[in-house]
Amino acid sequence: MSIWFHAEKYSNRLIVPETVFALGENGDFIIAKSHPKNLESGINKSVTYYHIIEVDKKSIKQNPNLTLEQFENKRKELNIPKSLDFEIVYDELK
Repeated sequence: MSIWFHAEKYSNRLIVPETVFALGENGDFIIAKSHPKNLESGINKSVTYYHIIEVDKKSIKQNPNLTLEQFENKRKELNIPKSLDFEIVYDELK
């Protein structure tokens, strides 16, 4: 699973590549967790990236591939409410 931005009628841009395994949203922000994946070794579950996507921004330059510490700091900086949590979790990809 990945996250795409639909920029125009026939234009899409990849924001978060495979493999997204958890996400939450509140209309203003989308937060996600992912593991990197490559063709040779598959999903690397020992590495977790955190992502913050500002819904109203029309840019693919969001906040991708953050560490947990960077994610928590950026979350405070953007005033993302604590009530926004990872509501959808795909345990088989976790």
